[in-house]
Amino acid sequence: MPKPKPTQRRRRGGQPNNGNATKHGYYRAAKIESIGDLLADMQRKQELLSGFVEKAMAEEDTEDVLRLLQLYGQNASRLGRLLRDQRALSGEAVNGIAEAFAKALDELATEWHVEL
Repeated sequence: MPKPKPTQRRRRGGQPNNGNATKHGYYRAAKIESIGDLLADMQRKQELLSGFVEKAMAEEDTEDVLRLLQLYGQNASRLGRLLRDQRALSGEAVNGIAEAFAKALDELATEWHVEL
């Protein structure tokens, strides 16, 4: 009789090709292919976070409110930076700065009665 092959010991956690955790979609990563997709995802999460803040405020849970507001502020800061980066990548920021300089120079020229 042939001897059975020794089996490898299973490692801890989910095993390869085990799709149980992804059946319901909770653990699936959002499909983010561009900075616009990332912005949309973060804005959606900011709205969810806002709902959690409102709920904690209604329950008057000071510790949770403080933690959630801190997270809300951090996320808002990151959203602002992403929006700035998106404008810079698209070239909108350069046009906006150029327009602001032109407007400022026009106002100075009018005020000082000088042609620039």
